[in-house]
Amino acid sequence: DERMTLFREFTTTVARRVPVIAHIGHAYVAEACRLAERAAAAGVQALAALTPYFYRTSAAAIEQYMRDIMRAVPELPFFIYNYPEAAGNPFTRAIFESLRSEPNLAGIKLTVATFAEVEPHLPLVNDLCIMNGNDALLVAFARSGGRAVVSGNATADPKTIVSLLDAVKRGDDVAVREYEAKLA
Repeated sequence: DERMTLFREFTTTVARRVPVIAHIGHAYVAEACRLAERAAAAGVQALAALTPYFYRTSAAAIEQYMRDIMRAVPELPFFIYNYPEAAGNPFTRAIFESLRSEPNLAGIKLTVATFAEVEPHLPLVNDLCIMNGNDALLVAFARSGGRAVVSGNATADPKTIVSLLDAVKRGDDVAVREYEAKLA
């Protein structure tokens, strides 16, 4: 109920000036689907879900979990949130590829430890929204063609993140190092 109150209040406040992506992940798929349906009714524009967490599960179960949520609310774009360190269940590129046939799959947020875990997704940046979620990988991500970032640090200091990305675009390595140091 608290999550739904938050979603309703937020969608009302922003009045479609910005899209609202509701995180509806849950340890249990039935509850995640219920949250997805309620979030859609609250007026959000897209959904996101972390892989099942707490209990280790198989790749097939993770794939089915995501597929079930996407099919519960097929009219809304859906983003997979890959954060294996927090969830305990890795979301592989193979699972991602198997879900590409779902028409409402919009993208993936990669909050992973190494750039090697991001790199296989980069060829998809023209087809899907591939988001970086680890600020330590931000420069490498941007230099490799990545275009979308969800940054916890940007919540507290958006100017530094924007300035860092602008410096990457300009190819200003001195400024990049300065902003990286500030961010660190």
